[in-house]
This record gives sequence, C-alpha cells and structure tokens, in this order.
Amino acid sequence: MLLDAGDKVHGTVAQLVDQLRRFVDDQAHLENRRILDLIHEIETHAIALKATPPAAAEFSRLDSFSPEMNLAMCRALYKPPRRPVLDLGTIAKGEAELDFAALFKQTSVDEKLLRSQVNDY
Repeated sequence: MLLDAGDKVHGTVAQLVDQLRRFVDDQAHLENRRILDLIHEIETHAIALKATPPAAAEFSRLDSFSPEMNLAMCRALYKPPRRPVLDLGTIAKGEAELDFAALFKQTSVDEKLLRSQVNDY
C-alpha cells in the first residue's frame, strides 16, 4: 500500500519535472528567437548606414569624459530666504465676546486623590 503511494508520488513528480523542462525549453527558444531578431535588425541598420555613413562628429560624439555624480548627501540643505516677503493684507479692528468660564471648568482637582498620592511618597 505504501509502496503504491510512493510510486504514484514518484510518477507525479516525474510529470511535473517533464512539464517544467518543456516550459524552460520553450522560454529559451523564444528568447533565442528574440535575440536573433534583434541581431537581424542591427545588421539591417548597419547595412543602411554603410551606404550613407553619418558625419564623424555625429557618430562618435561624447557628452563628457567623466561620470556625473548626484549623491543625496552632497546636496545643500534647504535655506529659507533671508528676507521673506510677507503679505499681511489689511488688518481690521474687531470685537469679540469671550466666555472664559469654560476654560476654568475644564480643570478639576480631586483633593483626596492628590493628598493620598503625595502621602504615598
């Protein structure tokens, strides 16, 4: 019984390996085909350029002889302007009626709790 189950597992693994091998072979074939298409395209462009070669300055021009480095730590930090321009607009005088009682109602002290905590220390 156990031997039969092992044979089934071995057969399934062999099928999976075979499918995976075929898939990898197909992918390799497609990649090789793409490479050959690119080579053929480059050859076509090279033959077209052979008939009418570009000027030497256009063909082999280099932008610079050394690489540009743009490192994050080499950049300057943000500096705010020394004399910022502030637009205050027009300030009008106004009147307001405020009820300050609400501010004093927010704070309540439990004296018994405070005394017990102070006495504990």
